[in-house]
Amino acid sequence: MHSIPEQAIACATDALECCGADESSAATSRVKALFRRASAYVGRGDASNAAEARADLERALQLQPDNGAARALLATEFFK
Repeated sequence: MHSIPEQAIACATDALECCGADESSAATSRVKALFRRASAYVGRGDASNAAEARADLERALQLQPDNGAARALLATEFFK
């Protein structure tokens, strides 16, 4: 049985794959999936996933620069 963060990572990854390559038409969905996957990485509490989580949040901010939730998560102690 997988932990909740593991399930969330898998679901968010599936959602990103379903969004397709055309990011402009599904930007909101991609941002949500990127944020959720980054949150799940943080939820693991394992610093070895910090690079993946940071990459997801930075990509989300490229797509939606005014995303306060992504900025706030990126500013947490997990990334310091």
